[in-house]
Amino acid sequence: MAASFAWVPVAHAGPITFQTALPIHADEVLVREQVIWTHADGGPAPENATVNVLSVPTLVVWGMHERVAAFVSLPFVYKDAELTTPTGERRRRTALGFSDLELLLRVSVIQENGPGETFRVAPFAGLGLPTGPTREADALGTLPPDLQIGSGAWAPRVGAVLTYQTLDYELDVAVEGLFAVPNEELDRGDEVRVSASFQGRVFPWGELGGGVPTFLYLVAETQVGWIAPDTGSLAPLESGGFFWWLTPGIQLVTMRWVLEAAVEIPVFQPAGGHIDARSRVSVRLSF
Repeated sequence: MAASFAWVPVAHAGPITFQTALPIHADEVLVREQVIWTHADGGPAPENATVNVLSVPTLVVWGMHERVAAFVSLPFVYKDAELTTPTGERRRRTALGFSDLELLLRVSVIQENGPGETFRVAPFAGLGLPTGPTREADALGTLPPDLQIGSGAWAPRVGAVLTYQTLDYELDVAVEGLFAVPNEELDRGDEVRVSASFQGRVFPWGELGGGVPTFLYLVAETQVGWIAPDTGSLAPLESGGFFWWLTPGIQLVTMRWVLEAAVEIPVFQPAGGHIDARSRVSVRLSF
């Protein structure tokens, strides 16, 4: 589930592509709407596909306890692929609908506060439910797995996130394992990833006075990991391997909402990967 957030008495920036360990208040509800656009060109022959994916995940976070937070995420996805058919024609194939529902529980186990700073560690566990459609078809037949809206698999995940926050900056580091329960036709490879995010305050600069309503942060994130190859009758010829992403971003933070944008740049991709870039724009609201 791409990222989450929390609020503290001083404005909080937080990672854009993953979650923070900072807690939310008991009975507080947070909502995040994010728009993610992914463009991939130059797919493997003979299709040579150009793919655009627009994903709009809605994330709701509920503070069950001062140390426990529950997350629910449901993405609405549009996929558009232009590819070469066996007859040599360029054809367009599309899919539209709600993808897999994701549930996650995060528990803060370490909370150490000092003057103007805090340190938190929170393990988490989640489950992706195969609620999205996996049998979408068009005039050319059933869409391939990568164009289906749903994954068709139960997907547990476990990990932990560490956060250190001061009045000037925040550092977040997360380690996560993602696993896909095999189905009859496609077994997605398990994944291990390490993510890091640094958010530095650039406005207002220097010491903070009373009554400052708005903050501007510059964000630098990175993510590295490894994915096992897919297996099964519908698995691609090439898959799995090492990946590395770099993500610059910017955040505008107020007492009740955060507006943020980032661009994810692939440095290394798994076998068969051909993503050019991914961009994110989102707003977070606190109730």
